[in-house]
Amino acid sequence: MSKKVFTLLLMAAVAFFAAASAGNAADPAQSPEGKFLSIKDIENWQGTDMFHCEGWNDFQIVIADTVLTRDPETGKLLPGIASGYSYSEDGLTLRLTFPEGMKFPNGDQLEPEDFIASIEYGRDGVYAEGYENIKSMETDGRDVVCHLSEYRSDLDYFLGGCFIGIISKKQIDSMSRDELLWGAVPYGPFYVDEHVQGSHVVLRPNPGYKTNNPLVENKAVPHIAGMRVNLTEMEDFTIATALKEGDFDFVAQPTVEAVNEIRGAPGITLDDATFPTIEFVVLNNDNKHLSDPKVREAIFLLADRDSFADMAGSDFIPQHSLVVNTMMNYSKEAEDYFKANYGYNPEKAKTLLAEAGYSDSNGDGYLDKNGEALELTFIVRTTGMSVILGQDWQIQLKEAGIKLNLETLDWEYRNERIRADDYDMALASLGWGEPVLLLNNFRRDPNAVPNAEEYSAKVKALAGVMDYDKRTQLVGDMLKTIYGDLNCLPLYTERVYCAYGPKAEGVKVYPDATMFFNDIK
Repeated sequence: MSKKVFTLLLMAAVAFFAAASAGNAADPAQSPEGKFLSIKDIENWQGTDMFHCEGWNDFQIVIADTVLTRDPETGKLLPGIASGYSYSEDGLTLRLTFPEGMKFPNGDQLEPEDFIASIEYGRDGVYAEGYENIKSMETDGRDVVCHLSEYRSDLDYFLGGCFIGIISKKQIDSMSRDELLWGAVPYGPFYVDEHVQGSHVVLRPNPGYKTNNPLVENKAVPHIAGMRVNLTEMEDFTIATALKEGDFDFVAQPTVEAVNEIRGAPGITLDDATFPTIEFVVLNNDNKHLSDPKVREAIFLLADRDSFADMAGSDFIPQHSLVVNTMMNYSKEAEDYFKANYGYNPEKAKTLLAEAGYSDSNGDGYLDKNGEALELTFIVRTTGMSVILGQDWQIQLKEAGIKLNLETLDWEYRNERIRADDYDMALASLGWGEPVLLLNNFRRDPNAVPNAEEYSAKVKALAGVMDYDKRTQLVGDMLKTIYGDLNCLPLYTERVYCAYGPKAEGVKVYPDATMFFNDIK
């Protein structure tokens, strides 16, 4: 997440204001309707218009219910705002049912026409690609019938995201884009009652709220009176102290430093809220050493994830698949295939390097070939777990005779270097919950795909498979192909937490970072 740069004077002012506001967070707190929670979110919100905001924070999600709900265990779709959905046999017609009795905060009933207006409004939005296959829509009683140019599985994912929520047609027709940025009131359990840029947001329960989401017990108006969401820049220690002392009831995505302060504190719960993310290594086929597939395979076999976990700690989640188990269409078969063929195996790696013609000819402990030392540079992030991993991998590869140099770069510069083909090995990251976007973006190296056109056609065909289990099988098959090209090495996911005190008990937090606040009493 991005962080603003402040002068020392402004930082001091913000720290003073943050401490003061944390201490007084519960003052507007009590209401005869229920308790009022004090929340720490990670940064400023961009607005309430989900179709045109490029990013969403944890507590923006509570103002925009999803049309459908993804099952965190299986990835399959469940009811959400819509009480039901179905596809025609050919996959070209999608029917969504919007029952009566669901109301926006102003009392207007949510109508099927509101969904249609919202999709049309988002045609030029940030996420429009996810539903561009919707050619036309019409109402049929309480149903919306969507006519599709083709079935695409990523539409299912988007219907389960808050960035395809529902704004009322009345708002869309009567307000400008600029007015809707903060004036839009999407359908959800809470709405924005007050917003002060850089300071806080006050959320109040929607008195007309109902949901069909089977993952929550309370399918009606939230029990609590509201939430005050603190958006100020604060020191990790200040955040942790405020949570432990009860000035904050819930902290979204605390940093590693804050987690270390919070862990073990009486009455505080740390829950795994890790968004589906994979950190992986891309290898450059054009490198004089890595052009040999035996050397690339040896690199795969020399990644000791257990050692990485020992160095990085419990928040390092070892991964043996590019599509991890919190993503849609996760294939255990593909994960087992990777472990069996490319899991840690230093003896086989040494054999492959010898077969590739490498030996320690001058006795310095490093392998060489034709007078060229087997030396590579690995680009990692400037801070955090990737640096720890890089340092440990240096040691592991040195034991096998490979000299690994580390170069630290920010995310955008790493990507620039990869696109420019100016790298040996680089850490890459993708955070997304469905496989189509992922499969289209794993191959960062321009020369990593033997036949890019054929590969893209296969991904497109996969997205057109309606049967979830069959699609999962095809995802697994494509992953095996990617692994066989020896360009993309899955390594880890960094665990992310949320933390909360006794007043927030009842929140439902799932391992894919899905959260519901309906059941807090």
